[in-house]
Amino acid sequence: MTGREFFTRFPNLYPFLLNQLEVAVSTMESESGRLKLHPSLFLLLLILGKLYPSPVDGTYSALSMAPFIPFILK
Repeated sequence: MTGREFFTRFPNLYPFLLNQLEVAVSTMESESGRLKLHPSLFLLLLILGKLYPSPVDGTYSALSMAPFIPFILK
């Protein structure tokens, strides 16, 4: 299923997943140098890993997967 199709069916999940991914990534770094993983990170990546890009993601789309990419790479 494409990200566009998924988020068209469940529009409230788009800002929720984006916000949760941002929170999970921001809590990964710690002062002691040890990596701390947020408990919801695995579930977020599991859901996002099942989605593939839409052919129209290169054009302007309010439901583009592009905002997720910097957080996933981090």
